[in-house]
Amino acid sequence: MVATACIQTHIRHVVSAAVSKNCFFYLLFWTNTRLKNRLLRAFAAVSAAVLLSACDAMTPKMPMASVFTPDSLPDAVKVPAGHQVALETVGVGEITCECRDKANAPGMTEWVFVVPNAVRNDRSGKQVGNYYGPPATWEAKDGSEVTATQLAVAPSGAGNLPYPLVKANPAVGSGTMRGVRCIQRVASKSGVAPGSVCSPASKGAREIVKYQADYIFWKVACVLRAAETVQPGASVPCCSDCRLLSNQTFLRCASRAAGAASLAANADRVRA
Repeated sequence: MVATACIQTHIRHVVSAAVSKNCFFYLLFWTNTRLKNRLLRAFAAVSAAVLLSACDAMTPKMPMASVFTPDSLPDAVKVPAGHQVALETVGVGEITCECRDKANAPGMTEWVFVVPNAVRNDRSGKQVGNYYGPPATWEAKDGSEVTATQLAVAPSGAGNLPYPLVKANPAVGSGTMRGVRCIQRVASKSGVAPGSVCSPASKGAREIVKYQADYIFWKVACVLRAAETVQPGASVPCCSDCRLLSNQTFLRCASRAAGAASLAANADRVRA
């Protein structure tokens, strides 16, 4: 459809130009239907490749979603067993770096990351939250947020931010971030310290670097064990941890709890 529209538009431009110049040959062939149709078919066949290329260049492209493969990451930054991915987001933003004294190295300086600021989108490109600091904070559009403590780090590709593994602190709010236990940053693009000079004479100078990275959020993988028993009126641990992660699992837990309570009530009636 796009190619046809482009070809038709191009033909109209040619025809308009010819008419405006009172072109005799244009009048000769355009009044002859057979000749006109032959010329149009020939013109389309010769020009199709060029026109399709031009139209394709004008058509906006949707960004391709990254494919997250946890097994491809270094062992040091893999999430421990018993967790599962709850949310994948793409962070696009910038990091402010400051020239500071290098720790445990008197007289030496280095660029230090001080202020991250990024928008987090889902795989379709819709904004679902933000990432900012300090302290490093992942905030969802529903108002829930979480900070974290770094557990490990591993090198990524040259010129890109490394892979960190962080343990999330208890979330603020009861939205998307509730129950998040671990966060990974993967598929980083750029974001490393600036190449400009950081010296004792330039301490305090700040520069901004752009970056992009995927943030992967993990929650506890809740599995109801066959041997698990639930006391009437007691809370169900897997439900309290996972109700936001898996509604289906939560319903199974709740159903089991309700069933146990019902059996206990029936037993009381029988004894009475």
